[in-house]
Amino acid sequence: MYDLNYFLPGQVWQYDTRPGEESSTLTILSIEEGEDHAIIHIRLDNINFINDGCLPHLAFSADAIMASVTDFIKHDVVPDFKEGYDHWKQAFEARKAGYWQIIVKEAVEAIEQVMRQHK
Repeated sequence: MYDLNYFLPGQVWQYDTRPGEESSTLTILSIEEGEDHAIIHIRLDNINFINDGCLPHLAFSADAIMASVTDFIKHDVVPDFKEGYDHWKQAFEARKAGYWQIIVKEAVEAIEQVMRQHK
């Protein structure tokens, strides 16, 4: 179970990555309480299948993040994520978006598969 004091916005973490993405990092953007779970908004950097290597906003259950992170790297400035968050929040409130409840590397794999299908 997730401890509400464990994660803070601006934390940069190593996480259990896919092979070849060991330099990828996860940054905590914000944390909010959902109906059933705490929802943690993150950014991923150094992802291989994205041109700029960045997934600027993803929402996960706190338990999924807790199961994914491996080592704390540093505390940094929270990057701007307002546009991605606002888009997600509007869709979430309209019940057209949710948040990942699987570990991060499985979500990255699913996102890559969807992107390949839509090329």
